[in-house]
Amino acid sequence: MRAFLAGGVSFTTNWNFVWGAMNDPVYSQIIGQGGVAPIPAARSTGKDAASVSGFLGLGVLANSAHADLAVAWLRYLTSPQVQAQQAGQLPIWTSLQNSADVRKANPQIDVFLANLANARPRPKLVHYVEASAVLQRHLHDLFLGSVTPTAAMSAAQSELLALQKRFGS
Repeated sequence: MRAFLAGGVSFTTNWNFVWGAMNDPVYSQIIGQGGVAPIPAARSTGKDAASVSGFLGLGVLANSAHADLAVAWLRYLTSPQVQAQQAGQLPIWTSLQNSADVRKANPQIDVFLANLANARPRPKLVHYVEASAVLQRHLHDLFLGSVTPTAAMSAAQSELLALQKRFGS
């Protein structure tokens, strides 16, 4: 993201907080020059956009000494009143998503909502780091032009199947 905010790369795939960073002089050298677009989906899906859910959940341990207070605190933190104070972020409340204040602070909100509507959970991989490394390595070679798309994906598939067999997941 730093390279993007410095103007060194043309795009990044990231979460909605980048919109605020793009237009903040503390972080960005591309103020007013950026935009947001949905992440394209494969034609075969029949969808216009694709995304993954990287959301973090909030919870309270069942044996918490003050579970009632912890639940009350979480309800407060996720309340419309608190989320309204963060107008530049994507609120969970539909009423806030459609509010004039949030839309003014976040003019790209419809793109974020389209991505959210098309978000799917990340794959449940116990060995995500290893699988991600395989894909990164082969995609890197593909982007450098040192291998064809077919060769890159075939090699990645072979390694991923070997990982699956090795780890049983």
